[in-house]
This record gives sequence, C-alpha cells and structure tokens, in this order.
Amino acid sequence: AIGRLAGGVAHDFNNLLTTIQGHAERLVSQMPDGDCQNSAQSILVASVSAAVRTRQLLLLSRNQVNEAGALDLNMAIEELRFVIGEALGERSELVLDLTYPIKNVLADRSSIEQVLLNIAANARDAMPEGGRLRISTANRTPTAEDAIQTLDLEPGEYVCLTIADSSEGIDAEARRHLFEPFFTTNDATVGEGLGLAIVYGIVHSLGGSIFVSSQPGNGTRFDVYLRATKTTATTETAVTTGATAGARGESVLVVDDNSGVRELACTLLESAGYTVAAATDALRALAVARAMAIPPDLLLTDVIMPGMSGRELAEKLRDIYPRLRVLFMSGYTNNILSDPNGLPKGMHFIQKPFTVEDFQAQVQRALRHQYPED
Repeated sequence: AIGRLAGGVAHDFNNLLTTIQGHAERLVSQMPDGDCQNSAQSILVASVSAAVRTRQLLLLSRNQVNEAGALDLNMAIEELRFVIGEALGERSELVLDLTYPIKNVLADRSSIEQVLLNIAANARDAMPEGGRLRISTANRTPTAEDAIQTLDLEPGEYVCLTIADSSEGIDAEARRHLFEPFFTTNDATVGEGLGLAIVYGIVHSLGGSIFVSSQPGNGTRFDVYLRATKTTATTETAVTTGATAGARGESVLVVDDNSGVRELACTLLESAGYTVAAATDALRALAVARAMAIPPDLLLTDVIMPGMSGRELAEKLRDIYPRLRVLFMSGYTNNILSDPNGLPKGMHFIQKPFTVEDFQAQVQRALRHQYPED
C-alpha cells in the first residue's frame, strides 16, 4: 500500500518538477549575474533536491525504472571511492578488498551508487567516533537449494557485494525492522529512516537479495547478491547537445496531457531549431500529424495518457510513417510501464524530471536510431 501511494505521488511530482526544473535551468543560463539569477539558481537547486526525494519514493515503492545493463562492479566501486569516503566521514577509514577477475552484474551505476552511499551513511551514523568500513566483492554460484531456500534467489551466478563496518552492531529486534520504511535507531532529527528501505528496494528491483548480520559489539555486515552476466560492460558515449549539433531541419510531434511538460518540451525543441507540433492526447496527435506539412521525424510522447497510450499512438503513427523515430517520457513507475500497454523493448526513454542537457541528448539519440528497414 505504501509503495502504490508513493508511486502515484511520485508521478504527479515528476510532472510538476519537470516544469519547475526545466524553466529554472533556462533562467539560470539566460539571466545576467545578479540577484535574479541567484533566485533562479535557488529554485533550480530546490527542484533538483525535490527530484532526488521523488526518486527515493520510487525506489521505496520498488517501481523505479531501472536501465540495468552489464556493469563492472569493481570499476564502479573504484570510481566511487572518493564520494563513499566523503559520505563515511573523515573519522572513519574506507578499505576496499575487491576480487579480480569479477563477473559483470546486471545493474545500473546510479543504483549501485545509491546502495553504497546509503549503507556508508548508515555506517557513519553507527560509528560517531570513527571506525572502519570494508567493501569487498566475490563471485558466487550458490546451489539451487541454497539459492531458493536460503538466499531467496533464482538459481544462477551472482556477485556478492559485502559492506561491513566496525560499529557496536545492532540487536536482533532492530535487525527485524532494519529495512522497514521510516524505521531508524537515530534521533528523530537525524535522517528520515528511508536509507536502508531504499537499498532494499533497489536490490530487489535488480533481481538480487540483501542480508544483514550483526551482533552487539561485533559490527554490522551487509551481503548484497547481484545477478551476474556474461555480457561485456560498455560505456555509452555522451551526445553533444545544443542548437547547432541538434536541429538539422527535423520536425518533432510532442504529445503530453500535462500542459506544463508539453509547453516546456516545445520551448526546448524550438530553441534548438526543431520544427515543433503539439497535441494534448493521442487522438489529437493523429490528426495533428496528418495535418503537418511534412511527416514528423520524431514522436516525443508521454507513456500513460487518457484514452490511447503512448505506445499505441507510436504503433499507429509508425504504420503511417515507417521511418518515424519515437522517444517516450514518463513520470510513472516501472510496474505501470512494464504492462502490455507500457513500453516496447528497445525503447528510447527519458525519465521525468530531466535536465535540459539530457533532454536534448536523448532527442538527438532517438533521431539517430536506425530501424532494420532503414
């Protein structure tokens, strides 16, 4: 029930934050230095902070859209060494004990970063006088019986990420509630009690499991099992953004029932030099597309709309314009997007709220997409 409520609230906030964050970012970039720009910057900072909280709600509901792929876990940990140390605090020591070679895992870097930082922050609070946090990795292939009965996992190959601290540990009663939303052993003024609940949601959304072992006086240890994959980890090259690199005479059809998001998207596209048409729903979009002087090159559409979904609209327009590219956007969550009316496999997708830079990059990436018949 909490997850459903969190997901619904997060969707509405994502639409609002898309409008606030997008316009604030444009103001910051266009205003001269001074009090007005400082005010716009404050709005932008607050909206980004609110977007982080919204993502926490999505993770809490275990409905965050994960773009999981093959990830080199050791490399991700090494790259995050500094920020983990910052989260841990200067009083404590960070020790890495990584196994090489390590199998790639099915995960996205941002989720792993959230797991590591949340557990590190939890360790920092548990070691106010300082201590040691050890992060280690190991390849694991549990037996089918252990996987199902003990680890609550599908049989297969896994990588175990272990994060152990030297705190005073926690008692059995606290361990039973450790992953519950809003549960905390800290003072009410410290934290929100969401950190470990979010970790639990992330790990399970990635098809893994997490276990905690601790006894008073002997520290606390988290064992995170992540699914291994034989796929090679790759890093996607960033796309250059801006009006010069973006528009080459292409036309974009924008469809979103939220007026703020629709108007922002049109403004960003027009400022980058694209020809833009817009519609409030799928039925109007079909009429608008037919009335356009030239066929649209890109459909930018919300996923869930009254009446016809974004996916259905894309299929109908692709029947008319086979070379049409499609970029979906949504503030909704994974359980809704993964149903039959959600997103097709191999989609181009951008999560609300988005930055101006990411938006322009995703538009260019979608326009460059090559369909088999091309």
